[in-house]
Amino acid sequence: MRVNKETAQKNRASVVKAAAQLFREHGFDGIGISSLMKEAGLTNGAFYKQFDSKDSLALEATEFALEQNREAWRDVLEKADGTALEAFREWYLSNEHIRHRGHGCAFSTLATEAPRRGVDTQDEFANAIEKSLDLLSNFDPMTRAESLKMICTLVGALTLARAVGDNPLKSEIVAAVTDKKPN
Repeated sequence: MRVNKETAQKNRASVVKAAAQLFREHGFDGIGISSLMKEAGLTNGAFYKQFDSKDSLALEATEFALEQNREAWRDVLEKADGTALEAFREWYLSNEHIRHRGHGCAFSTLATEAPRRGVDTQDEFANAIEKSLDLLSNFDPMTRAESLKMICTLVGALTLARAVGDNPLKSEIVAAVTDKKPN
């Protein structure tokens, strides 16, 4: 059945959104086209009408996930009571963010896979990091190096907190970055 251009665009957006979530949850190679399309509510055949390959979808989904990062970061920073960067740090290392990989930070979930995806994906990450640095500089007069250190520290802490699961070490990792006492 043929679909009109508007429906095709909505379908494509639905697949990209589903892929952005599932790739963060399972990795690029941990989920197949069938599962991606099922999550998007479409058939496998629809995939091949929209994308040249899984690699092209992975690149588009990565770009989408990294944009979702910036939108979430901006939202937290703009709505912060008190110090924006402190509120951001607390949100970023919250139990909810740690638990929900699929809707969480793509830096933490996909960065280790970027080198295997090639230059285009690496360029997307570089571009997203630059935009994130610009965003942070709007809320605090940190130097570029300080902003980059903050991103690296938070992404590393999130990655390690997720890696240890429910081990008590998780609260120590979070506390080391947020200066809060471990639970």
